[in-house]
Amino acid sequence: MLEMNRIGKVFLLTVSMLGSTLTFAQNLSQHNWYFGNSPNGIRFNRANNKPSLVTNKAVPFGIGGSAVATDPSTADLLFYTDGNNVYDGAHAIMTNGTGLTGNPSANQPVVVCAIPGQPKKYFIFTNSANYTTGGTVSSTVVDMALFGNSVFPSPPLGAVSGPSAAVPGLTNRSEGMILVPHANGTDFWLITQQNGSQNFSATLIDSISFASGTFNTTGTTGIGQYPVTVANFAYYKKTKKMAVAPQDTNTDAEIFTFDDATGVFTFDRYIFNTGKPTTANQSIYDIEWDPKGQYLYLSRTGEPGLTADLIQYDYLNSNPATPVTILTSVLTTPIFRSYGLQLAPDSAIYYLYQASAGGPFLVDTFTKTDTIASAVLRNTTPLGAANFLGTQFPSFLPKGKVNLTANFTYNTAPDCQNTPITFFPAITPNADSLRRRFGDGTDTTSWSPIHKFVQAQTYTVSLTAYYQGDSVAVSNPITITAFTLKLQLVQDTTACRSEFPPPRGSSSPKQFSVKVKATGGSGTPSYVWSNGNTGATLKPDSAGYYYVIATDASGCSAYAGVNVKEYGLQDQRSNIWYFGNKAGIDFNVIP
Repeated sequence: MLEMNRIGKVFLLTVSMLGSTLTFAQNLSQHNWYFGNSPNGIRFNRANNKPSLVTNKAVPFGIGGSAVATDPSTADLLFYTDGNNVYDGAHAIMTNGTGLTGNPSANQPVVVCAIPGQPKKYFIFTNSANYTTGGTVSSTVVDMALFGNSVFPSPPLGAVSGPSAAVPGLTNRSEGMILVPHANGTDFWLITQQNGSQNFSATLIDSISFASGTFNTTGTTGIGQYPVTVANFAYYKKTKKMAVAPQDTNTDAEIFTFDDATGVFTFDRYIFNTGKPTTANQSIYDIEWDPKGQYLYLSRTGEPGLTADLIQYDYLNSNPATPVTILTSVLTTPIFRSYGLQLAPDSAIYYLYQASAGGPFLVDTFTKTDTIASAVLRNTTPLGAANFLGTQFPSFLPKGKVNLTANFTYNTAPDCQNTPITFFPAITPNADSLRRRFGDGTDTTSWSPIHKFVQAQTYTVSLTAYYQGDSVAVSNPITITAFTLKLQLVQDTTACRSEFPPPRGSSSPKQFSVKVKATGGSGTPSYVWSNGNTGATLKPDSAGYYYVIATDASGCSAYAGVNVKEYGLQDQRSNIWYFGNKAGIDFNVIP
């Protein structure tokens, strides 16, 4: 048996991950859903994205949109808010967390984001808009480093730090409000719209926003042909398409292209025939993209004379210039009212609705939403008949840039042929999974693999870390030293008691010994035995297991072991049972 002495060697490799353009199915920041004026919520399993009903949400709570902040690397709940009150991860009102100025019945009254350059600090943006009456956007800061309702030594639960403040220039805003990542992967854009106009705004959220309270807004005016009041925005990052659900009656939904580097909007198209005359409710309550960005889903609210519906729009195959507009209902049974839509971590679109007048606010899911309407599958009340008492799902922390630092280590010096080498990753933040390639045609997904290199040559060992849909690869050459030393040593041998030296025996007729034989290698090897003996010969003082480490001129080492038994004495290793976590029973009688 061969093995090298293990001496630490470290290669430090630091890389930065590229911003993801994948869908948010891998984003743990969207795994807690708290919305509606009931104790019910939805939590997604971080391992498999399966949803489950939770009943620990705080009440009272708004019936409209809400915002939830979840740790993107652990899926731990940080806080959530309806735009009026902020609740901590223990579902208690956060310290200083009352009196925010959002409208908790509105469609998109509140959004949250991490503050760039300020670890553990978050912005809450609230909007006081009420249907077609314009509102004011305000900012509030949450500091998760503050203990808040927590008591040491429990971890901090956070607190609101300071009063809310109006964001300059963001007055007379419609209900629609959304945060999207900046092209630089660090900052964010707060998207709003001037109520009853063709003017849209992108407010830059960067480190200066917190340090000086300055918010720089880029305005795009005169978009489209008609003034509009926005109920809801939906953004698809990969194509940079911003879908707009109007709140005013008889107005068609719109699609813009958003430049996430400059904050400028350009008009793409109207979705003709989506706006319908209404008297009691807005025609379109919500709008959402499918996971691949080809299809849009529009939730038509419904009222007497206008059937509530969920409609699919085929973006790629519709042509507004012709015009050809492909609109198809995906509902097969009638409902009373149609409300919020949200693409979830399990890649299904979740749907809030009322089946009957005065009935509960239910949640259904739709799968295969990236195909034609006839193939879309509806799963009725997958969470049971839970009443969520709400019309809109929450918004979440927008994804920011993640910096991945890899500390690539292995534990031998020198690196020797045919000798086990253990590799250790140190990934920050912790990766979801790893893959290592050894450069000899073999690979593994093990975190700390042990590997032998058969040939004496230079190999390029690479490590790829995967984190929330992003990945990064690092590599380093490892030169393997030629090492052919082999040890020959009997595995078991027996001595008489008298052959052991005092006090166990008398070394008669002569002291018992065992010799190891070495072949191959370079130069004359040196030997060190586990009992302190040196040289090729072992002289044990009693029965037991002994091993030898042999090191040749290359600096590489091999080891071998021998079990020395005493004649007439039972082998004590057989009388010990090992089981459990470091547990066992020793049946041996101490001699």
